[in-house]
Amino acid sequence: MFAMSVPWWEFVLRAGGCLDAHEVERATIETNGQITVVLKRRG
Repeated sequence: MFAMSVPWWEFVLRAGGCLDAHEVERATIETNGQITVVLKRRG
């Protein structure tokens, strides 16, 4: 297992279309290493 730094998470969230962590409903590390970011519904 490896540690994930704050700048790394910021990069992942930006790649998922998110500007801030409060917009995230969940983030999942898939078995193939890809990270899936699901944003909260707006409105």
